[in-house]
Amino acid sequence: GFSQKLPNSIRLAKPKSSVLCSWLEKIITSNQCAALFVEQLTVDEISFKRLKQLSREFNVTLVNLTLENKTINNVIQGPW
Repeated sequence: GFSQKLPNSIRLAKPKSSVLCSWLEKIITSNQCAALFVEQLTVDEISFKRLKQLSREFNVTLVNLTLENKTINNVIQGPW
């Protein structure tokens, strides 16, 4: 997680799973952010594909932060 305040960033408490996708969709489509970091993103396959597509459309880098050190390719959608 993030332990320090970073410039040009907003830290939100992660909502319950039932509203997580809705929040992420609203943030992505707001055209107000360039990068979105989510801790332990766990959503169903349809929601995952939708978030990835929206991130691509709105040019948002979406990163899944995990506690596992061996995780690679945690950038779900980005400019790479």
